[in-house]
Amino acid sequence: MADKLQRIKDYSGSIFTRLLSYNMNELPYLVISVMCALVSGVLQTIYALFFSDLIAELISPQSSQAVINRVALYFLIIGIVGFLCDFLKFTFFSILGERLTMRLRIHIFDKLMQMPGEYFDAKDNSPGSLVTGLSNDCVNVNKLTSTYIAITLESVGNLLASLILAFINSWQLALISLCLLPFIIAVGVVRSKVVG
Repeated sequence: MADKLQRIKDYSGSIFTRLLSYNMNELPYLVISVMCALVSGVLQTIYALFFSDLIAELISPQSSQAVINRVALYFLIIGIVGFLCDFLKFTFFSILGERLTMRLRIHIFDKLMQMPGEYFDAKDNSPGSLVTGLSNDCVNVNKLTSTYIAITLESVGNLLASLILAFINSWQLALISLCLLPFIIAVGVVRSKVVG
């Protein structure tokens, strides 16, 4: 019993550390996809900054066509960089997810093949339920590594860029926003638990 508890304790350390150890062979893909996700998040803040400049220029009585054209060019550049970052981010995260899924399936299948025959006699360990679990669990890990981590990193990049921009423009307002951030995160957590 103590040995079983120790094994559970060893495995419960950090799931992301364990998943990262499975993906160490694809470290260049991981670095590129993380950087692209962060840049994609930062681009959203930069887009909002230029959009506010465009609105300010359009409502100004002395609006200049040259300034509007320059901001439109910035939008084009942001769009091209955003497209490239999103393409690389989703491509490399998908590659990482598929390769991780394959490694996990092989690892789990090898472990199942080492189990004694009595293990498969239990009702919960029928071959059909084990194969279904093998398929579903690996697909869920694939979703985690390819979609959810990309969205989380993009949000972190957006948050950091927004905070930096807020502190540059008005540090007092940025501090108030930073104080409200835990409440916003708490509402997001509650919403995700309720919605699904």
